This record gives sequence, structure tokens and C-alpha cells, in this order.
Amino acid sequence: MTRLVLFLLLVTPIHAGPSEPGPAPRLTDRYGDPLPVGAIARLGSLRLRHADLTAFAFPPGGKTVVTVGGDRFIRTWDLESGRPIRAVRLPGHVSCDRVTLTADGKTMATHAQGEITICDAASGRVVQTFPRPNGYVDCLAISPNGSTLIFGIGGHLVTLIEIPGGARREVRVADPPAPYTGRRVHPLLQPHFSRDGRRLLVTGMNGPKGFSVLDVATGRELFSRPGNPTAAALSADGNRVAAIGLTKTDRDLAPVVRLFDVQAGKEIAQLTPDIGRGEVDIHFSADDKALICLGSRGGGYFDPLTGRLVRKLPVGVRGAPSPDGRWIADWDMCRLHVWDAVTGRKLHDSPGLFRFGARAAS
Repeated sequence: MTRLVLFLLLVTPIHAGPSEPGPAPRLTDRYGDPLPVGAIARLGSLRLRHADLTAFAFPPGGKTVVTVGGDRFIRTWDLESGRPIRAVRLPGHVSCDRVTLTADGKTMATHAQGEITICDAASGRVVQTFPRPNGYVDCLAISPNGSTLIFGIGGHLVTLIEIPGGARREVRVADPPAPYTGRRVHPLLQPHFSRDGRRLLVTGMNGPKGFSVLDVATGRELFSRPGNPTAAALSADGNRVAAIGLTKTDRDLAPVVRLFDVQAGKEIAQLTPDIGRGEVDIHFSADDKALICLGSRGGGYFDPLTGRLVRKLPVGVRGAPSPDGRWIADWDMCRLHVWDAVTGRKLHDSPGLFRFGARAAS
């Protein structure tokens, strides 16, 4: 009998009380990304979202995109999933208020705290620094091959710096503006490199000049035209310029695009794409065979000589094409927007995105 009681004690489970509750299951949003602890839902998505986004670039291969933000992180994203695959924090003294990336996303330049800093985008390591320019820096850019850094001063002066040598060349593209009084818009230079980095298109100058094309090696002006274009583009080979709204008549009547041959020094075509008025984007396609014109009424790819619509893109597509022509991308202060350049389909389109913080309570 004693053995039977002992056997029953050994095999019968002893209940000491209710079990302790485990951790609450981690919830996810509608796209499968985990929510913060305590959150029950997310409006919008974290895909391709970068706080204080200031610049982006598409590395070769067309499968990833690199972004830089005011949070001082360089992030690499997988385009198929929209998720980050790498994040590199910049050194504490490097600011991202004014920043630019090379077309391949390998090199970053920023102007802040009295100097221009060149960083390796893969590691965040500072490669080179240059002393503070004299005057207000209104633009910053690096040639596609990373060999030339340019910055604009006060709407009239362009400085070209060789990398890594540091040799400088200053080019005055316009007369200096009158002292700023706050009663008018201050001119801001805008640079556009050809794909090989040998030529530079400059717009946004003070005075009557609408645009100027420079030879990067010598700083010599190759071609210019008066006016005030709302947008302009330089072909990949640097031989053609397209400008929208160059004259007042062009802006009043319709979005008129004028096409110029740099070597011949003359206008060769006029187009009137049906893209709507207001803010517009214009770029040459990756193969230079078409003009991409985008506006409030949509847009598409146009034959640069005849104006014939080659491929239509839906309303909402904005921005610039990737170097390989697979994507069209634009950005705001918190997110990168990417569209398929052939179909116009937006990647990771998620409703409920807010540009600024928003709060509400029931």
C-alpha cells in the first residue's frame, strides 16, 4: 500500500496555482512590419520612409536605393520589399542640412558648420574636407564619377573643385545680385551634370540669363540663353538642353519646351506637351531618345524633335529617372516615392502617410 501511494505521488502533477502570463504577442501593421510596444495600428507604412530626407541615389543594378536624412543616417533600401537593409550613422560633426550624393550613391558631400565634407556613403567615413566658401552656398553637387565637386554662391558664382586634388576654379555665370532686403526672391543656382561629368548646366542665375552650359575641365561657357525657365535638363551626352517656360510667353500660353543644340548653338525644336500648368519636371531619358515631361495632368515620354507622345504616364508620377531608366523617383521630407518608369505603378503605395506629425484622440 505504501508503494502504491508513493507511485501516485510521483506521477500525479502538482498544481501550485495559475501560470504566469507570457509576453503579449507583437502586433504588425497591414504590411507586416512590427508595431511599437503598446501600439495597435499604424496609419501609413515604414517602407522607404526616412526622417528629414534630403537626398537619394540609385546604385548600379536597379535593386536598391540610398537615402540621406537629417537624422544623420545613410540608409540603403531594397526596392522590391521597401525595407531597409543597411543603415550607417555619420560622425557627430557631420550635418545633413545641405547634402548631395553621386549618381551611384557611393559618395556624399555636405555643407555645414563652416566647411564642405566628403564622406564614403558605405561606411560614413569622412574622406576629405574643404574650407568654408565665402558667401551664401545655394547649391551643392558632385559629378556622376565623383571627380568634381561644385557649389554655387549667391546666384552668380560657381566653384569647381577637383577630387581628391582640391584644385579650385571659379566661374562667374552672372552679375552679383543687389543686397538682399527680403522683398524679392533670392536667386538660387541649380546644377545639372551630364552623365560623363564633362559638362554642367546651370540655371537659377541672377539677371537676364536663363541657363548656361559650362565645360567642367576648363570652366569655359559653351552656350547660354536668356530667360527664366521653370525647369531645364541636360542630355546624358551634354549636347542638348531642354527648357520649359524659358520666356514669359512660353509660361503664359502653355508649357512650351524649347530644345537647344549646344554644339550648333541654336534652338532645334519646340514642344507643347499636354501636362498642365504649374510645377513641372523635365528630364532626358536614360538613352537620350526621349524627353520625360511630368506635370499636374500627368505626362510621359515624348519624342524630343516631333513632340509625339511615345509612352504615357499617369497623374501623380513626379521626379527624376534613375540612371538605368527603370525608375522615376521623387521625395518629400519623410519618404521616398518610386514609380516604375514603364508602367507608372507606384512602389509600396500606402495611404495614411503624414508629412508632419499628427495626433488625435477619441
